[in-house]
Amino acid sequence: ADLHIKSQDAPITQITDEGMAQVLKLGSLTKLHLEKVDSIGPAIFSTLARHKSLKTLTIRSCPQLTDTAIAAFKKERPDVTVTR
Repeated sequence: ADLHIKSQDAPITQITDEGMAQVLKLGSLTKLHLEKVDSIGPAIFSTLARHKSLKTLTIRSCPQLTDTAIAAFKKERPDVTVTR
């Protein structure tokens, strides 16, 4: 059976860039909440940008996900609602 997750409402608090890439292989994911994650960097946005079903991204207290990186992601994917 295939695993289909459309929404991830509980915050992810511990994950690596590699782990996030695995999560994003769930092609139906539309909502993602990252909170207090120190282990992922701005490079994750290139992976997120390719994830076309993503519509909502919440980022809270993720020090490596800078305003500049978030702004670049929003420019590339204006269809995604990003909240901080």
